[in-house]
Amino acid sequence: METEVFEKKAIISKEEFLDMQSQSEKVWEYDKGEIVEINRMKSRELFVISKLNRKFIQTQAFKELGELFQEVDCWLTETQMRRPDLAFFTKEQILQSAQGKHPIPAFVIEIISENDNVNYTENKVLEYQHAGVQVIWHIYPELKLAKVIRGKEARYYEENETFDASPVVPDFQISIAELFAQ
Repeated sequence: METEVFEKKAIISKEEFLDMQSQSEKVWEYDKGEIVEINRMKSRELFVISKLNRKFIQTQAFKELGELFQEVDCWLTETQMRRPDLAFFTKEQILQSAQGKHPIPAFVIEIISENDNVNYTENKVLEYQHAGVQVIWHIYPELKLAKVIRGKEARYYEENETFDASPVVPDFQISIAELFAQ
């Protein structure tokens, strides 16, 4: 969902990017001076987000005031900002962000559509990992499967298999059947 690259612009500063972003209704990511327009969440993907949010609110992390935020700016480095479809932040990280800091989420979710560029998507996995993200979920609504990436290990889940966000949010788990049931 997030990675169809529409247009790359000339190299601009972070300040120019932030100014441009504040004046635009488009969604952008920033990568070492280049800006890339990305797709907004599609309305047909809302059912996936809804299912995930409803499961997340049952976790201990939620009870401890952690949150899953949708399409939030995640500054992975001083010169690289990505917008995962969902990103988990602890209460402490939320308080840090209120002080102008840019904490790195330990867990992100990307919803992958047929328009996503595989090279761009896989490169983001490496970027997330280099920044310290421990668990990455790729959800494929068209295929009704999920890929969970932990470190160098990746595994696909399908049909009645259940996957989780351990070690970050170990009690955040859902089966493929439950995720895609309508």
